[in-house]
Amino acid sequence: FGEEILGAPPSFIGAPVDMTDPNPDRAVRLRVLDPVLVSHGMNYFWRGAHRHPGAASPVFVHANGVSPKDYFLRDRCLWYLDDWHQRFGPSPRFLVYDHPSGQSLGDDFRLLLSAVEVAVSLERRLVLPATMNCANSPAYEAMGIDSAFAGQGCTFDQFAGAGVFLREYNETVVEAGLQDNPWFRSLLRGAAKVRGRDVGAVLRDGGPRVLVLDDVLDAV
Repeated sequence: FGEEILGAPPSFIGAPVDMTDPNPDRAVRLRVLDPVLVSHGMNYFWRGAHRHPGAASPVFVHANGVSPKDYFLRDRCLWYLDDWHQRFGPSPRFLVYDHPSGQSLGDDFRLLLSAVEVAVSLERRLVLPATMNCANSPAYEAMGIDSAFAGQGCTFDQFAGAGVFLREYNETVVEAGLQDNPWFRSLLRGAAKVRGRDVGAVLRDGGPRVLVLDDVLDAV
């Protein structure tokens, strides 16, 4: 994005700076880096600046301004530590549900919290949805989310403080990005689909490792 030459730096602490020194070997240079190639947290995790049409892929992402950092790194598939077994143990059980797109903000969260309630009752980890309505964000147009996420869904952290939510439900929910994890994809091959009104027949201590629920409101 360009370079600015400010002149020579001081030779020791407290020495005056000669801003007119023409010597290029002694000059202080300030360079503004491309904020997509070198993304700060807001640009990458919320604005999705790298997802705009024609945008370059980042070479560096700084997880500043987002919390909890491990949640955002996992959800956006930037967590490269294979800690599946340490995190979930030998026999994890998950709940996945159908979260329709295009809903109002109230309906999005009503459905999400209903799914949390069902997961708690079944003692399963709820896989959070990635199909919440991006247009409900107050920053949808102002921050370019409409272009970055065109035709796609959003995760809950676009609308609510992830830290506050996860302090309450950290042992109940897992990030939507888990569905891209190879371990989880292997479990999906043996998943069982259940109608909401039939979920009561699923034993808390048994059943498939991944349960897919079609209508969560019928299960509440």
